[in-house]
Amino acid sequence: MDFTLTRHVVNDGVLRLQLAGDVDLTTCDEVAEAIHDAIVTCNAAELIIDLGAVGFLDSTGIRALVIGRRLAEEHGVAYWVTNARDMVRTVLTVVGVLETRPAT
Repeated sequence: MDFTLTRHVVNDGVLRLQLAGDVDLTTCDEVAEAIHDAIVTCNAAELIIDLGAVGFLDSTGIRALVIGRRLAEEHGVAYWVTNARDMVRTVLTVVGVLETRPAT
């Protein structure tokens, strides 16, 4: 599956990055840049990273998500990694990146 990254404004201050395909060495820079832009440039108050359509995530993808979490914390931005499934979910749970976003 080809990698895609789509940005959605959920509502004022809330941005969702929806990823699909493999997040690996060839796509991690795009993910990291999109996360950085959402937090620093777009000034999102809340950032949701939706992994519902991600089938593979390697260590470089995990690194982009972890760095994104740290950057969000530094800027006071709520940061959620959601909808991970199967092995992607297991790995992200172990490294402490996956959290369940409260219902709104």
